[in-house]
Amino acid sequence: MPHILAENEITRDSLAEQLENAGWVVELNEDHIGLRSDGGLYFTLHFDGERRFLRLYCYLPFRHDFDDQLELVSTLNSDVFLASFSLTEDRSLLRILYQMSYHRGLILPQFTRLVRQYEGIIDYVRSKFDADRRIFARAGDDPEGDADDTPEEPLLQ
Repeated sequence: MPHILAENEITRDSLAEQLENAGWVVELNEDHIGLRSDGGLYFTLHFDGERRFLRLYCYLPFRHDFDDQLELVSTLNSDVFLASFSLTEDRSLLRILYQMSYHRGLILPQFTRLVRQYEGIIDYVRSKFDADRRIFARAGDDPEGDADDTPEEPLLQ
């Protein structure tokens, strides 16, 4: 595969192939590419062919007892470089967004580094801002406080 893709060569399939070659577990869906990291993070890559943009999204669920979402989003938007942070309408999820243009083409090694960097941003947010695990729900956490039950679905998306 070439190191640079021309704008007209960039497709979901070509991006998925590049990400698979870089070691990602890739799920090709109708409207996005799902990516799962070695650490279990799941996020999505959306391909906007009309505007020539790629968007990476991740949603982190808040613990039920955390109620300072707006302050956290403000802090993250001030302190964390490159990504933007917002809340879903019901304030139960933190949305982490990173966008990049592929107007005039895409340098493939840079693209895969940016995806890894995005994963690093998510890890950074979880480790720096939630080191005591009081903000985000994680797989294996008990949302109701009963440590003996494990959720059927992983909480981290």
